[in-house]
Amino acid sequence: MLPKRSLIAVTTIAILVSSSAAGCGISHPHHHNAKSKSQTTSPSGVSFPTQAHLSAGKLLIMAPADLKAKSTLRSSSRSGTYNVTVLTDSGAQMSFGGQYYASSRRARQTLINDLIVSPGPGTRDPLGSGVIARKYHQQHLITWTHDHWIIEISGASGTPFSLLQKPASTIATLLNEVSLPATSQGLLHWTITRKTVTSIDLAWTKGAAIYHVIQPQPKNARAAMQMAASMVPIP
Repeated sequence: MLPKRSLIAVTTIAILVSSSAAGCGISHPHHHNAKSKSQTTSPSGVSFPTQAHLSAGKLLIMAPADLKAKSTLRSSSRSGTYNVTVLTDSGAQMSFGGQYYASSRRARQTLINDLIVSPGPGTRDPLGSGVIARKYHQQHLITWTHDHWIIEISGASGTPFSLLQKPASTIATLLNEVSLPATSQGLLHWTITRKTVTSIDLAWTKGAAIYHVIQPQPKNARAAMQMAASMVPIP
């Protein structure tokens, strides 16, 4: 099995927000020259500042429509990348951003490289909601496809396989209720650990770019999926 690389590493980061805007501040270790700005005291319910100056070179800036949050925790930018981390009104930490690549083929291949490779067909795993997944006990993995998306529910080393079943069923149900972004290639990965410290990562291609939404400690899987589904270009 090839180790799964973090989607945070795949989607290196960037954003520049003017001083009149409510938001900003993340610095990614791979971008030492990134211009960034921080704010941790945004009033509750402040919308993401669509009037702000966002700069990521050729990369189209996208953000969740009508996003409101208690605060913008971090953001950073340089040409071709951006990332924003917010604390939502429900108390969940969420990140979104994007990365520009030389071509749509390169973007798609980069995303495919993050898949967990599983030998053989695995074992049938009916999850309800009309979904028949495949499970791989050695890899601690349950996976299936939905339109152009690949869904992976995986456990960290030492995590009992039984802990994967409920999250997998949850996502199977939500996919009947929440439409994921239209894409030629998307990946939804939910990592489960024995101590239930989990992460939901969604990443998808749009032209020569990969966009992402990450919820480090999910309180609501629906919220992460809805955030991804609501991403729209920022003027």
